[in-house]
Amino acid sequence: MQSQGSITRFPAGSFREVCAIGLPLMLAMMSTSLMMFCDRLVLAHYSTAVMNATVVMWEVAAVFHFLPVGTAMIIEVFVGRCNGANRLQEAGAYTWQMIWFSLATFLAFLPLSYFGATAARAYLPGVELGIPYFQWILLFGPIFSLSATLNAFFVGLGKVRLVTAIALLSNGLNIGLDCWFVFGLDLGAKGAALATGISQILSVLILAYIFLKQTTYGSKRWQLQPKLLWETLRIGVPSAVGHLIEIAAWATLMQMLIVKGTAYITVTAVGQGFFFLFTFLVEGLQKSVATLGANFLGAKRKEVISRLLRSAVLLHLLLLAALAIPLLVYTDVIVRCFLPDTSESLLTDHTILALYWVWAYFLLDGLAWVFAGIVTAGGDTRFVMMTNGLAAWIFAIVPNYIGLYWFDMSPAWVWPLKVIYPLVNVSLFYWRYRSGKWIKEIISPNDLKNWVPAA
Repeated sequence: MQSQGSITRFPAGSFREVCAIGLPLMLAMMSTSLMMFCDRLVLAHYSTAVMNATVVMWEVAAVFHFLPVGTAMIIEVFVGRCNGANRLQEAGAYTWQMIWFSLATFLAFLPLSYFGATAARAYLPGVELGIPYFQWILLFGPIFSLSATLNAFFVGLGKVRLVTAIALLSNGLNIGLDCWFVFGLDLGAKGAALATGISQILSVLILAYIFLKQTTYGSKRWQLQPKLLWETLRIGVPSAVGHLIEIAAWATLMQMLIVKGTAYITVTAVGQGFFFLFTFLVEGLQKSVATLGANFLGAKRKEVISRLLRSAVLLHLLLLAALAIPLLVYTDVIVRCFLPDTSESLLTDHTILALYWVWAYFLLDGLAWVFAGIVTAGGDTRFVMMTNGLAAWIFAIVPNYIGLYWFDMSPAWVWPLKVIYPLVNVSLFYWRYRSGKWIKEIISPNDLKNWVPAA
């Protein structure tokens, strides 16, 4: 029997409940990670120069993507709180506010795709081959935000199997279109962007159709409501800004590496390729912790949170033990998939060493985001913003700048210096959790029915 605040049949906060929500979510997140990984792998076999230029341009495009996407994803917390508090009709009303917000971003993404490309040509030398990818991935920007909104709605309700199935379907389409567009039609970087965008459109169409049938959860409450919109933006924007500042830091790092040479970009790009491939482990776990935490807080069951954290940490350690096999044991085999034609053994050695540190980064980053998931569920997104954003610059970019320009370090040292950042992050998020200051009121105590119009 399902306990109060729980969205599964397992004991609240138990390891089995975290697995029941987290593992399907990881599969769903794997779809997005696999899309980026496949884009890079296909482009690596098409042209290393195209792959490197695309990686740089994705880092720049991600700066613009993450603000609306990160804001939209906060819906899972609102829906989770509504579900836990048995305020089902409000879940759809909150979701609609982010749907309108996502559609409105067309007004920003359309000019960005044109003027951003012009600025990139002027200020980022050597990235011309990645410009088509940049333009098209920005044009698809609102679609990514819509996808995040609709996925977050179902995640907040615990319907993660649905999210997983649609994500895997979308990813299968992306892989097929990648090969066809890049090699069959010889579209290069543009083909990779089109494949990703079209697959996301399919995902949005299916999710929207199913969402509109969820009348129990207020899916017909489509009206734009400034009060609800402000509530979602007040909590969602700080979290998104934190991610935006972090992504801007990685984009800055890529610009620093351009100046240092191709070897630096290649080693970092391969490491990032695997980071994007396996980041679904961290993102899926963080989302499951935030969703379950929001449901428990909505049901006023704060005592379950500590059990939830223990279960999440255990699951993360087990997953990282499995991840050690490809990243620590068969590293050389995997690296040659990305560098099939290289005859430079030193470049291969640098890349292998970098992947060892990618595993260490995952270990610390996952622990940090377990605690960040609880802090987010509590509504303390301003702390997430400040910590995640500033730590990336101070403890990742600054050390790399010193290493690159003061000591002329080798490409292999970029990732070891980046590991300082998640180490600091996990320390600060753990401290915030222990302080108990992270619990905020994100759903008005007043009866929302007084101002939410009837369906």
